[in-house]
Amino acid sequence: MIITPENLLKGIEDVVYEAEINEQDVNSIMNKYTVTSLSKEYAKIRVRFLCDGIPDVDNAKKASPTLEDLYLHIFGDR
Repeated sequence: MIITPENLLKGIEDVVYEAEINEQDVNSIMNKYTVTSLSKEYAKIRVRFLCDGIPDVDNAKKASPTLEDLYLHIFGDR
């Protein structure tokens, strides 16, 4: 198999999630998961994070992985 960015991203398709959370829940999410981005949207925070299993986060939905997600999945805990 030829190694391409697309092939590498397929390896983490089931790892990347997004959810809209309350601001007071941000620290809890950051302590449990590798957070790849946060953005404020009205009264909520949109959080993008990595989880190797089923996340314990309300409204969490799978998201399309990016190269940044891949990098943080490989090197994020170091």
